[in-house]
Amino acid sequence: MAWQIQTSTSRTMAVTAFACLAVFWSFGVNGNAAQQGPSGMSEDYLESTSQRPSDVPPETSRPYFRMSDQEKRILIENVKKVRLGDKRQQVEALLGKPWDDYLVSRKENNKPIGRSVTYYVLKSSKNLVNDKYDRRVLFHFDNNDNLQKIISGVPGIENRP
Repeated sequence: MAWQIQTSTSRTMAVTAFACLAVFWSFGVNGNAAQQGPSGMSEDYLESTSQRPSDVPPETSRPYFRMSDQEKRILIENVKKVRLGDKRQQVEALLGKPWDDYLVSRKENNKPIGRSVTYYVLKSSKNLVNDKYDRRVLFHFDNNDNLQKIISGVPGIENRP
């Protein structure tokens, strides 16, 4: 009987401790109810910034960049002329200056393994990449600047190994 009372008391204490922790976490250290999002930023500030949440589709808010329909058609037609093995300079001469051009290096020894070049048709945010809503074409080149792969998120442009 004494053992049963002790076990019941231990369970009650454990449940009480968890309940206290849950209350403490929900109100935070300063006694205010915890808010979603970064601390110290008012809702007015967040609404006034040019960045929009990544879960808001571009159709309901203005994207940072949108290529015109004519430019998009020209890009699609010109990408069809690009062949694996083409030099980076050839691709850039055909498509124009890319949005991004990065040297790709190994994490272990920082040894360069090629370049990654990006052309955007739609970019939802200035500083962030949004794989769900951005429309872009990535070109991967080896160390000799030969095109190795095309990865497309643009309708009308196919991926190529």
